[in-house]
Amino acid sequence: MNESGRAVAPLLKYYNIDEADLTVMHDDLDSPVGRVRLRQKGSSGGQNGIKSVITHVGSQIFNRVNRDPSKQAMTLNHVLLVLTMKIRKSLKMEFSKLLMQ
Repeated sequence: MNESGRAVAPLLKYYNIDEADLTVMHDDLDSPVGRVRLRQKGSSGGQNGIKSVITHVGSQIFNRVNRDPSKQAMTLNHVLLVLTMKIRKSLKMEFSKLLMQ
């Protein structure tokens, strides 16, 4: 299980950062290839790292950027995947769109 929240919560407190200003990037095995999604609040959606952040920070109100380089990849390979040029280009375009909003 991912325990990201154990590191995030003390950093927010130390640097006096509001939860609403936190942005967490994570993978999403259910997203189509190259899709990037931005959410400002909500449940963990079954993602253990987000679940840990919610538990340790004590709030669901923080930014999440989720993406999936390959839905068909096995989970271990998915996490350790070296991105192909096609996927890199797709992600670059999606991030550019997000930054323009």
